[in-house]
Amino acid sequence: MKKSLALLSALALFAAQANAATIISRGPASAYAFGFGANGAGGTCPIGRVIVSSGTSSIVTPSGCSHVTVEAYGGGGGSTPSGTTGAGGGAYAISNSNIAVTAGSTVVYWSVGAGGTGTNGGNSWVNVGSNTQPSASTTGALAAAGSAASSGGSTAASIGATKYAGGNGYPSCGGGGGGAGSGGAGGNSTSGGGGAGGTPDGGLGGDTDSNAKGLGGGGGCGGGVATTTGGNGQIAYTFSP
Repeated sequence: MKKSLALLSALALFAAQANAATIISRGPASAYAFGFGANGAGGTCPIGRVIVSSGTSSIVTPSGCSHVTVEAYGGGGGSTPSGTTGAGGGAYAISNSNIAVTAGSTVVYWSVGAGGTGTNGGNSWVNVGSNTQPSASTTGALAAAGSAASSGGSTAASIGATKYAGGNGYPSCGGGGGGAGSGGAGGNSTSGGGGAGGTPDGGLGGDTDSNAKGLGGGGGCGGGVATTTGGNGQIAYTFSP
């Protein structure tokens, strides 16, 4: 009797597993369950936002991925001892969402703008399929840098589906402008203190005679004393199935 019950239990377990296997083997979910990508071969697309904070490089679209969205943050400007204004913060830009890519073939290129030391900051850009600055948000994003002479990176000089300007440095010798964030423009400096960073991740501008305090912020006015440095820019990319 006990042997019969054990046999029946084993058969029931086998049937349940067979049913589960049949369900899991249908559609895109089955590819993920068995370690394949959305196209059914080569692995699951790595999900998550990747941030790059310096340099020029590229990545081949990972296996299982068929779309990408890219972002850029411009570098902030910096002031010299003879500077008469706070430097500007860098802009922010994001591409159209879900740009089509081919796993193992399409290359995503980027260049991260550094913060300026007594100079303008550097533009940051990401482009899908071409190692040059993008010309449209359908292939990438470009975020304009902040200048050494007060002006923040502008939306007019940036490329993206959504763009935010960097904050302006104080027009007399004062603080630097804030770097734009992924949710808003950088703040202008209104005195000796740096402008606020744009929400949620833009960096603060530097106070008078001080370096920027975060991502894309402008350095404060040198005021006959210091050479200041703006905050570095960055880029980000997010692949998806």
